[in-house]
Amino acid sequence: MLTQLTRLIPPQFQALVRYAIVGVAGTAVDVLTLFVLHDWAGVRVLPASAVAFVLAVIHNYLLNKVWTFQIKESHHRKFFLKFLSVALVGLALTLALMYLFVHVFQWHHILSKLLTSALVVLWNFSANKYWTFRIQKRAIRTTRDQSVDLSVIIPAYKETQRLPATLADVLAWVQAPDQAQQTIEIIVVDDGSGDDTAAVARTALSGYAHATVVSLPHNQGKGAAVAHGMALGHGGHLLFMDADNSTPLRDLSKLLPYATDHDIVIGSRHANRAQITVEQSPLRQRIGRLGNQLIQLMVLDGIDDTQCGFKLFSFEAAQQIFPRQKIHRWGFDIEALSIGRMLGYRIAEVPVTWAHCDGGQFSPLRDTVRTLLELVYIKLNIWTQRYH
Repeated sequence: MLTQLTRLIPPQFQALVRYAIVGVAGTAVDVLTLFVLHDWAGVRVLPASAVAFVLAVIHNYLLNKVWTFQIKESHHRKFFLKFLSVALVGLALTLALMYLFVHVFQWHHILSKLLTSALVVLWNFSANKYWTFRIQKRAIRTTRDQSVDLSVIIPAYKETQRLPATLADVLAWVQAPDQAQQTIEIIVVDDGSGDDTAAVARTALSGYAHATVVSLPHNQGKGAAVAHGMALGHGGHLLFMDADNSTPLRDLSKLLPYATDHDIVIGSRHANRAQITVEQSPLRQRIGRLGNQLIQLMVLDGIDDTQCGFKLFSFEAAQQIFPRQKIHRWGFDIEALSIGRMLGYRIAEVPVTWAHCDGGQFSPLRDTVRTLLELVYIKLNIWTQRYH
């Protein structure tokens, strides 16, 4: 009956009217519960009010999800926590507006309540429509160019000095006689450097037929550059490596044997038999080891090195993981592996050759704090099922 009546309303207002109807019913649940608990059962007013509020929120959440916004996905924890957050902000907004209208402007309390209710309903409706129940459609590819065997993705930010030597080494490997049976594409993603990074890359790769150089419009972070490269890649496997060539492409031969029965194979500086030719400073080593202990404790138990910039993904894993990413800077490796594990992809950690290179954009204090905050953010996203 209610659904048929709301269809008489112009389409652009139907969701708002349904939301208002649910709100009225929720208020009835709130008031009735408070009356039963406090007046009949003798429960104190504050705990009775809290229970009434929670029941009303649950009522409103379920009806708004199924009826108002017609969401068919079943990830209740993700939606409910966001819905509850909106409700709590609405409650705080109600108290603030009532104080402003009644005590500061000295308006009549009924008028103040009506105006406050209208404003809070608009807030709740907008927040739930555009945040709580917003379904983001991800561009996930399921087909690729079958002629490409491997995609090598190199994110670069202000790398005019180091990139030529790296690309020369990459070309030497892909053009070696033992790679003649494979088609290997090279994708360089300039992360909005604002200098000649892209031009340097195009010059270095000008003689190679399967090379692509793209520039992001502005600096977005290494994670964004990698994700952009993964979206462009066609290989059956996609590898991203650092522009400083800290792990040379020839070490891919160490990863490939594991790729037959693993979806993600990551290079590791800390696994047994890893070869470190140039060490980091003692401070960076201590920061890295402490950070890894926290990472293992919170999200990725059993992985000793999440930050080595040498990771191989199957085409399917890459197309499922990177569109789901929300972090674009230092914590993107942790997030990618966390999403991969959540989706059930098998991960192998393989020792590689690695050399520390000076001249990167790492700031110990800034990026350590940022990565720790992103780690908490990843954990919350996993818990609230935002990656599903």
